[in-house]
Amino acid sequence: MAQAANKPTTDDISEQLATLREDVAALTTTLRDLTRAEAQDAAKGAKRMAGKAREGVEHEYERLQKQAGDAVDHADALIREKPAMAMGIAAGVGLLVGLMLSRRS
Repeated sequence: MAQAANKPTTDDISEQLATLREDVAALTTTLRDLTRAEAQDAAKGAKRMAGKAREGVEHEYERLQKQAGDAVDHADALIREKPAMAMGIAAGVGLLVGLMLSRRS
């Protein structure tokens, strides 16, 4: 008779199934919230990395722009100091470009 008292009834099984359904629903909600939080963290990290990359590119662009401006200023000063040499260099470069283009044709 002791075994009959421990035997589960259909009501016990129904209660356990209802509890299991509630636990699965709570677990599903927790997993959804966790996934959403992880996705938001990943998006924030990606935005932060993109911002750093953009800053780096902008800094490099400004540096190269300044370097090119300095080179133009230096070339301008050299042309003003030695115009004959500048004309000779320009003629030589023009001749070389002309020769290279004529060989391709």
